[in-house]
Amino acid sequence: MELIGRINKRKIYYIQIRNNSEWKFSLPKYDWVAFTIADKEDEELVPPAVKICMDKNVAFACNAGTLAISTENYFDEEM
Repeated sequence: MELIGRINKRKIYYIQIRNNSEWKFSLPKYDWVAFTIADKEDEELVPPAVKICMDKNVAFACNAGTLAISTENYFDEEM
């Protein structure tokens, strides 16, 4: 996970999961926001990524890319 900036006292990190099987261990355990970007080539990654985010107590998720609506639906189903 790479620190890419700060807003006020909050840190902003970037992590690419496509070729990184260890990404899930980098996520915070509580009180965090996920901003996902998923396109067609990421389709098989979305369901397990959503589940892991929910298991790590994500507080809010914003979704972008061609699979934004689909990703949002997966988050809704996991709630």
